Amino acid sequence: MMNTRLLLLMLGGSLVLAVSGVSGRSDVLESANQLTSNPFKVCIDDSDCLNLEGKYACFQYICYPYADDTTISPQYRKTRCTRKEECNTNEMCYRHHDRRNINKGLCMEELGNCQEKGERDCKGIGPNKCCNGQFCCHEEYFDQLKNLNCLNNLMCKDLGYGDFCCPVKGTNSSVCCDTNPNPPPPPPTEAPPKATPLSAASATEIVFAVVLASSLLPIILG
Repeated sequence: MMNTRLLLLMLGGSLVLAVSGVSGRSDVLESANQLTSNPFKVCIDDSDCLNLEGKYACFQYICYPYADDTTISPQYRKTRCTRKEECNTNEMCYRHHDRRNINKGLCMEELGNCQEKGERDCKGIGPNKCCNGQFCCHEEYFDQLKNLNCLNNLMCKDLGYGDFCCPVKGTNSSVCCDTNPNPPPPPPTEAPPKATPLSAASATEIVFAVVLASSLLPIILG
């Protein structure tokens, strides 16, 4: 009897360990999935980064904490640089335009430049979208950038996010789109020409022609 009880206890313990092991692996997988998500907010310029806590600036098309990046997971941190030689072979040193206040750039993956032909410059190199009218990028970034606030149609066309700057219903913001929010009115339809009434002179001419034809008819038939 004792051996049977011990055997049951051992089997129960094994089941508990197996379940906890499966649960642990599930947690690991869930964490791994979270790590693959994009940790950066997208931006067109520095104004898109103002609501973030800390000193952020727009590098290419992402907001990055250039002064202190310890709040970012180590695997997403980017090497600071002043020239390309400080970066890996597949990276370039991207410098911010405000060098007076931001004196270090970031080593960023060199995915291609699309200033000349837009998305056509990015075909065949992996990421096939053109972000901010200049940098080849992945579609996830491009889709987020299209939803940032726009100012006018020219801005949307220049960045390649649409032909129009369209207001979002129920909000004070606008986003780029391809459908004109203020289409021109359709051209007016032309009314059919009205029949011109016969003038007195025209009526007289017609009566004269009828009388003349009547008088000539017997001569013609005779």
